Amino acid sequence: MYYRKYFAGTFENATETKSIKKISNNTNITVYSSQSHVLCSAIQSTLHDAGITCTYSQEDYCLTIDGVTIQIYLSKNGNYYCPYPSIHGLEMNFLNNSWCPISSSDYKFYIVLKGNIDGLLKIIIGGSIAPASEYYGVVLGKGLDLKDGTEIRTACTISSNGTGSAFFILKDDKIFEDCKTAVNFGFSFSKNEAFGTDVTLVEAVAQAGRFKLNNCYFGHAALIVDYFYNIGGDIYYCAASNILVKCKNEQLS
Repeated sequence: MYYRKYFAGTFENATETKSIKKISNNTNITVYSSQSHVLCSAIQSTLHDAGITCTYSQEDYCLTIDGVTIQIYLSKNGNYYCPYPSIHGLEMNFLNNSWCPISSSDYKFYIVLKGNIDGLLKIIIGGSIAPASEYYGVVLGKGLDLKDGTEIRTACTISSNGTGSAFFILKDDKIFEDCKTAVNFGFSFSKNEAFGTDVTLVEAVAQAGRFKLNNCYFGHAALIVDYFYNIGGDIYYCAASNILVKCKNEQLS
């Protein structure tokens, strides 16, 4: 799936603040309320257009996206208004301290969706200087714990993800107690003599061998990250140098 939606406007009071509790550690923080609301509402609206279930609480700026709760608020870091994403039990690295969809009293940005909510889905937030930029956001995933067959969810931020293959494991909408550090799904095929006519698809299983991502396959070094490919009549999104996501072939109205 590839879908994007544009948002632009002007705040009456861009610097209005309020105190909320962070879901990562239950501590208080002062955030920019109008800015946080605009960003979260934009994400919710874009997901709804794509047919993805998402509820939003303006009280604490939490979005529950297909069962995973992400808190995204804007706070000040130096001269910049920065989005900070968190999940229950973990504060993920902030997106970037020199980038933001908000500039002064104005805002303009795209929300972009790439991938598959039943595999890996990138939710990308554009910046006010370059609204169509696709550098920062969050990635949500769905898979299995191969030890007991239970469902897992995964989360990371794009800018903190390095190679694009390290994810925090969630169970019951919070960081998994058995695994509080990011798990690397870091394997790729560096050689494939038949490449050009065939692409071997192997399910994406974490290096530790315990977790699997649904509808995701180890990639090939010759495939270009962020491109879509037709493989055997199905559409795949190269989400990272080592992860191909099988997409749903459907047209959004």
